[in-house]
Amino acid sequence: MKTIIKKTFLLATTLVASAFLLTRCDSGDEFQNAAKNRITINLGGEITNLGGSQLVIDESNPNNNYSRIDSINGYGYGADIILPDSLKDCDLKIIISGKIRESIAANSTIAVSLHGLADSIYYWGELGSGVYIHQMNSWVTMKDSLIIDRTKNNARSKRIKIFSRKTNGKGYFDVDDLIVEFKRE
Repeated sequence: MKTIIKKTFLLATTLVASAFLLTRCDSGDEFQNAAKNRITINLGGEITNLGGSQLVIDESNPNNNYSRIDSINGYGYGADIILPDSLKDCDLKIIISGKIRESIAANSTIAVSLHGLADSIYYWGELGSGVYIHQMNSWVTMKDSLIIDRTKNNARSKRIKIFSRKTNGKGYFDVDDLIVEFKRE
């Protein structure tokens, strides 16, 4: 099951990324069309494992899975995305939306890391759950963004990883229907 999901996600990501490889950030008028400036990826059903956590079958919809992390498995499922040339050498806005749920307030986050040569980390950012979760054990919708500036997102940028992360505490942190949009600023 995991292999099929992983292959489906990699194929979809490759197709989307290939469509944008023909454009560059430093070009002029060709970027007037917003479609050339952004990529949107829906991770709702196509999540890849970046950590040692588990996918949980949704109690209310057996056709849906969501990522659950706890005090033992600190990293959740997420995406490892090859950054197309069209989104390098520019300020890159990453907009993340989805549903989150937490059993105990524990500083859980959606983490974003930009990697370059030899998998070195050029950027690390986190979007905290505490801003959105005001009632434990209830799904809430979140939408937030961060910007990776041009000095970090340069020509040597290779891939972006996005995943849920629990830094401490007991209980669980769930993430579902994650949508990630990359937008050239």
